[in-house]
Amino acid sequence: MDIQQCVAEVAESVREQADPEVRLVDGQTVDMPYGKVIRQGDVYLRRLPLEQADVSQLTQRKPSDRQIAPGATVGSRHLVTNADATIYDRQGTELEGPIILAPNGLYLAHPKHADFDIRLPGAYECTFPVDEAARELGEIRRRRD
Repeated sequence: MDIQQCVAEVAESVREQADPEVRLVDGQTVDMPYGKVIRQGDVYLRRLPLEQADVSQLTQRKPSDRQIAPGATVGSRHLVTNADATIYDRQGTELEGPIILAPNGLYLAHPKHADFDIRLPGAYECTFPVDEAARELGEIRRRRD
């Protein structure tokens, strides 16, 4: 088996248990007013007005770095796929993810969860849920898929 076949088989096995749904958020059928939070697995996105997001002190990611959850596992593969969205890293706690400026909305893909096709402009603030088992031990860590 060559490397391309191996990659294809791994990709297919990941999608076997995937949710094939694409959740459309278009402001009409499904709305996402400012302040509302949506969830894709262990990633929460809160929509804010574009002009409310001060990214002047944040580090802009390279256009090729589209994964918003840290990690190398399949569960970490939350990807912003539209090129016109800009991702900025916050230097906060482990529970604070990037801020995504998306003047034309954003498409958030994942190999196992339903994808989100958000067609509303905004600044999307990414956060991660706390790992409750770690909190009981006195630690603050993010929960992972």
